[in-house]
Amino acid sequence: VLKDGLFKNHGYIRHMVDGKPRGTFGCDQGVFEVIPHKYEEWEVNHLLSGQISEVAWCDLDSDGQDELMTIEPFHGNSMKIYKLIDGKYTEIYAYPYEVDFAHTLVGTTLCGVPSFVGGVRRKDAELFYIQWVDGKCQETIIEKGVGPANVTVINLKDCDLIVAANHTDNKVAVYKVIKE
Repeated sequence: VLKDGLFKNHGYIRHMVDGKPRGTFGCDQGVFEVIPHKYEEWEVNHLLSGQISEVAWCDLDSDGQDELMTIEPFHGNSMKIYKLIDGKYTEIYAYPYEVDFAHTLVGTTLCGVPSFVGGVRRKDAELFYIQWVDGKCQETIIEKGVGPANVTVINLKDCDLIVAANHTDNKVAVYKVIKE
């Protein structure tokens, strides 16, 4: 047992920091990061309080430090981006559209540009991405009415593919992303 008393564990993501693996997950008690060690006890760090469902990492503003995007609470109505400022994760962005049953997040690049890709299952049921443009987060809706349950991004040489399991329109879709 690494940590007791955490409920609705969800939204696990494996990521690398300084070339070493870490695992991050959301739960009713917040966001926790696990740092494995070969010969020492593993570290468990509490990064953020609140009820958190999904988590994703991406160096959105290309400053060398990953930002954290969350869905709050469990499959919730809020999607936020946090930046580590003075040792504390501070909200720098909240998705501005009405959210009902947010369900998927990915930290990635699209055509080499750091991006978060996310999806909402109800209301507008949109698939979207967020990038850092002119010193702030800017969201772009890819498609409405699809309600992605899961998303992955495949980075290829000449394009990127967003593969989405679109629950609302009952299809698997592949979106091709190319540089303009």
